[in-house]
Amino acid sequence: MTTATRTTETALAALTTLEALREPGILETRALIEVAREVDATVPSVATLRLGLDDLVGEEGPLTGHRPLPNHARITSTLTSAGVTADTPVVVYAATPRDLSSAARAWLVLRWAGVHSVTFLNGAYADDVAALPRPAAATTPDATSLAAEFRIDESTVVDAEAVAGRAPDVVLIDARRADDFGDETQHIPGAINLPNAALSLSERVPDPVALASAYREHGVEPTAQPILLSCGGGVAASVQSLALASLGIDAPVYVGSWSEWEKLHL
Repeated sequence: MTTATRTTETALAALTTLEALREPGILETRALIEVAREVDATVPSVATLRLGLDDLVGEEGPLTGHRPLPNHARITSTLTSAGVTADTPVVVYAATPRDLSSAARAWLVLRWAGVHSVTFLNGAYADDVAALPRPAAATTPDATSLAAEFRIDESTVVDAEAVAGRAPDVVLIDARRADDFGDETQHIPGAINLPNAALSLSERVPDPVALASAYREHGVEPTAQPILLSCGGGVAASVQSLALASLGIDAPVYVGSWSEWEKLHL
């Protein structure tokens, strides 16, 4: 079971800023991935790759949630077609403020798919990225990098069995709105309801002090308790996984979430 261990390296790697991207040599070595719920191809973009929510989910099956993980071969093929390898440092950003949850899902999926370095551009969007000074020429990955194999990182997610068998000290957070969380027939037994809005996770990730304080106000000590995350289909929960990573906390997502749990009759 993944525990809530604080690691400075994780905290530094989770988020980045426009100011950091302006540093000399940074943009030349990074792939920019723009994410929207729905990609509008008529709007120009400076991104290396643009992804919509449909690119980040697989086909729903009789025993899966509404938004399962995508086919690994398909998502990695999309990445390599854009010149992104497992060793390419990637910066994910939301096209607009309303695309935070889709972009957080991309952050989760790319890490799960095997991209070694994925950071999230916090509080900046497509227009802000377009205004960044463009590098004279992007660095082309060398042969070793191109050959790097995408290996699934299972530590980023958990399945229904792991949720059902979680230890007593593990906190299972359901990130849905209160009316979706409902009564005991509408959520996983033992889950606590902590919607993203209650943590001010609507357009960006708050600063670490405010975020940790918000969790504590809702009875969760993020640096001391192991945390698993769920929602309806693994999208809203991805936002909290990203937010907790900014605190240096690994909080895996149960991607199937309630929509899968309900089908499994657990």
